[in-house]
Amino acid sequence: MDVVGRKVLEDFKRRHPDVQSQVDAWLLEAEEARWVTPHAVTDRYPTASVLSGNRVVCNIKGKLPTGFSYG
Repeated sequence: MDVVGRKVLEDFKRRHPDVQSQVDAWLLEAEEARWVTPHAVTDRYPTASVLSGNRVVCNIKGKLPTGFSYG
């Protein structure tokens, strides 16, 4: 997957070290995922939001909206 906002994720991890492991785990899973539709993502992350432009936003510990887009 093409993860959007890597700098935002890194900055967030520096400001919130308590969620660093959750961010790292999400990033690893998202990079290795072969999701081809937003529905596939929401099957895995039921609280994820589908946005326009074929994008999905996931929440990490309710603090940081993160997302990715399909190529």
